[in-house]
Amino acid sequence: MNKNTCFYVFRQSKCNRATNKISKYAKTSQTFIAFVPFLFCFSWRLSTETVNGKILSESGESLSSVTVIVENITSGQQRMLLTDSSGIFSIPNLHPGQRYNLYFEHVGYQRDSLNNYLVSNNENSLLLIRMRLLQSELGEVVVVGYGTQKKVNLTGAVSVIKGADIETRPVLNATQSLQGLVPGLNISVGTSTKPGQSFNLNIRGAGNLAGGDGPFVLVDGMPMDLSEINPNDIESISVLKDAAASAVYGARAPYGVILITTKKGKADRIMLNYSGNYGFTRPVKLPDMVNLYEFAKYFNAATFNAQGSKQYSDEKLELLKRYVENPKGINIFPEANDNYLSNWENTANGVANTNWFKFHYKPWSHRQAHNLSLSGGNKITQYFVSGGYYDEAGLLRFADMDYNRLNFNSTIITQLTDWLKFKLNTKVTNDKYTAPFSINGTFESLFMHNLARMRPNISPYDLNGNYNEISSVPYFQSGSKYTNKNFTLALLPGVEIEPLKNWKIIADFNILKKDGQIETLLIPGVVYGIDGTPKLVNRSEFAIPIGGSYSREENNNIYISPNIYTSYNYSIDRKHNFGIMAGFQQELNQFRSLTSSAQDLISFNRPGISLTTTTPTTKESRNEWATRGYFGRLSYNFREKYLIELNGRYDGSSRFSPNNRWGFFPSMSVGYNIAKENFMKNVTFVNNLKIRGSYGMLGNQSGAGLYSYIQTMGISVPGTNGSGPSWFFQNGREAIIYAPAPFNQSTTWEKVLTKNIGLDFDLFAYKLSGSLDIYQRETRDMLGPTFDIADLFGGVFLQAIMQIFVLMVGN
Repeated sequence: MNKNTCFYVFRQSKCNRATNKISKYAKTSQTFIAFVPFLFCFSWRLSTETVNGKILSESGESLSSVTVIVENITSGQQRMLLTDSSGIFSIPNLHPGQRYNLYFEHVGYQRDSLNNYLVSNNENSLLLIRMRLLQSELGEVVVVGYGTQKKVNLTGAVSVIKGADIETRPVLNATQSLQGLVPGLNISVGTSTKPGQSFNLNIRGAGNLAGGDGPFVLVDGMPMDLSEINPNDIESISVLKDAAASAVYGARAPYGVILITTKKGKADRIMLNYSGNYGFTRPVKLPDMVNLYEFAKYFNAATFNAQGSKQYSDEKLELLKRYVENPKGINIFPEANDNYLSNWENTANGVANTNWFKFHYKPWSHRQAHNLSLSGGNKITQYFVSGGYYDEAGLLRFADMDYNRLNFNSTIITQLTDWLKFKLNTKVTNDKYTAPFSINGTFESLFMHNLARMRPNISPYDLNGNYNEISSVPYFQSGSKYTNKNFTLALLPGVEIEPLKNWKIIADFNILKKDGQIETLLIPGVVYGIDGTPKLVNRSEFAIPIGGSYSREENNNIYISPNIYTSYNYSIDRKHNFGIMAGFQQELNQFRSLTSSAQDLISFNRPGISLTTTTPTTKESRNEWATRGYFGRLSYNFREKYLIELNGRYDGSSRFSPNNRWGFFPSMSVGYNIAKENFMKNVTFVNNLKIRGSYGMLGNQSGAGLYSYIQTMGISVPGTNGSGPSWFFQNGREAIIYAPAPFNQSTTWEKVLTKNIGLDFDLFAYKLSGSLDIYQRETRDMLGPTFDIADLFGGVFLQAIMQIFVLMVGN
């Protein structure tokens, strides 16, 4: 109970006195608790007592599934139970003379407690709990750029998703969990889907032609891929859509920002949670293929219209028709001269009715996720630790495709002094993707393409019942394999200093390190002659040398970003409310990779770079980029009715020449909360009615090359399977250096200008809420494809400056 709570205790002296009077009564601003004596009397005593109770809403309705946490003050032990459908709970095995703390929690209601409750002998009281609804969402604190704001004071276009809203969704990817929850957030899947697929994010549609119009995703202040985050660790998600809301993030955020805040521990409360999810995936929208007879008729019509001839004779059509009606007794290899059938592809040979999509794709596959978290602490230090495992198998029947991921997340926050707070957040991700043979693991899209071209009259088997080469199964079973392993470590230490009330100084030093290892083993397939003689085969589109090949890449990426900013809030008579924030940020990203490959393996079972009969080829790649920015925000509101906010950021990027490196990008927004007016007080069904508008310009660097303003010279070295330069010199093919490519020193910031007018409303005690936005976004100096240039020029400009204009109504 609160310290100012009045708590009166009245005991019944005789158990046969029936009364409806309240024997215990307690009241706080949050919870009303009444104790009504039972009308039952027992002539014996037990060593433990049971406390019963009922939980109601403010309107008197029973609340089911309310969490009741019972804590023994002496031992510190806790247990948890839920109310039934009538709101009733029962706490057994309580020891007389001991004191307990009772906590009550329910979604949408304020958390409350009954502290220091003394269990008496012959406990015969019924606790009546009245829980209050949470304060309006307008009083909710929303995470915005470098700070928080009350939702009622937001003047930018911001959508907020609570972690509880996505925890109940049966999805295993944080990106998937956002589908349909945020207006204006578009989530799509790329062309090459695979286990562990990362989804594409876009806020308010396409912004440029270079593909650099995705939102800036920050997890606890660290740029990270949303697909790497465990959905169960998410506390809240803020989506910043317009220039006013995103301005303080500058060069990385012209097309919106997604801020992910992960869970943290709570004082005086230890929670151990486990969640598990096991599901199934299945292929959707696979082509519905016709049978071989219908296919042959359509194919004949096409070839006759194009060439005046038919591939399937009338006799062959009759044979195919009989096979569709009854395949029994019909030879499926009438034209076979050998067992290899390699020359049958794209011919009218064979009699079969193969649906290649059903042949290669399983009807379903499994995926699973398991998460375990522990949180707790005291008033000084709080902690949250979680671990997760995710596994998803592929849908190809004969191929080994799998993705698995291990997540670890920990957050420690400690109040060192009254004015100094320290925090440390650590995130570890270890994932592995296994695919069929393919250079760079891009086999899936080409394989799907080939299946659609396969004719149904070709059987996947040979004369001996083995899988033939056309079926591709020998390649799946040859041992070819692509493996991509990644290890990610994110360290986010930080301090928060509060030298004066409402004045905070925050410093963070973010480090993100990624280590990757890619191995590609390509082994030719094996088919068999009629006499069982094995034969090595390799299809050209799979780029498999007949002697096999092996490549290995080691790469690492390190990202370092120090941030320091300060904020101060000041209020005059609770009418004039001011807020100011200023800060500095710097980013440095360095990438390194080393790749070595060789072909003609000595042993297919023991592949290695040195275990080949050819000279290995080694390639190295290194690049880096950096940004530096100074940002600030000034806000003012009068009684939360009239609102104004100014933002600005001065950014510099290493992608541009010194003369074009820096840019200043301002924004402003205003708001008018009509519901705060006196004439709206009698309009009780309107809880919030706010008009807002914003205008701002942000810079974008993502469309520019890392070294677009500098002359670069390409290098080509001879590689495996004939890759590399095509010229032969006295000693054969040698490494070459190309002439300097065209460059453009005037390449500069892409500028995104956004205008936004919005309306937010909450009606009928916040039961009906919504927002409407009309916005215009214009991209100036956009970096995109160049116009055609005469071949005599001798080179190609990679980028040109263009413009795009978008006007949309939505959110």
